[in-house]
Amino acid sequence: MKQTQKYLAEQERIARIAFKLFAETGYAKTPLSVIGKEAGVQKSLLQYYFPKKAKFIELFIETSFSLVIDQVIKREEVYLIGVGC
Repeated sequence: MKQTQKYLAEQERIARIAFKLFAETGYAKTPLSVIGKEAGVQKSLLQYYFPKKAKFIELFIETSFSLVIDQVIKREEVYLIGVGC
């Protein structure tokens, strides 16, 4: 599936809502129906973006890992500049 900017933006919007709900009530106690209702999307559209509930966790891990890697790279660049490399 080709992921356009619009697709990715909507997926991120829904994911942020899901993460907020997971933080409030826990992953196991947050059904997809509640996520869909809070996001204002029907179940079929929610399943288009997230075919299974575990996809939210996969996205969270991917995003978190990317942020950590970006920070490591930035710190390495600062270090290399500081030592004159």
